[in-house]
Amino acid sequence: MDVLVNGKSRAVQDGAGLRMLLESLRLPSLESGIAVCLNGEVVRRQDWERTALRDRDEVEIVTAAQGG
Repeated sequence: MDVLVNGKSRAVQDGAGLRMLLESLRLPSLESGIAVCLNGEVVRRQDWERTALRDRDEVEIVTAAQGG
């Protein structure tokens, strides 16, 4: 199935969940500094593991940045 991740199409295996997707992206850290929206709704970190993805879902990942 295909999902949009930050506006770009990405193929994921059927039955994949949000946590699996995030791990496959090899982000610097999944423990802090990341917020995730699924189809316009914020998904709490404690719900990542049990959040299933569906074909054509839209995932937005925002990472915190330091600076001034």
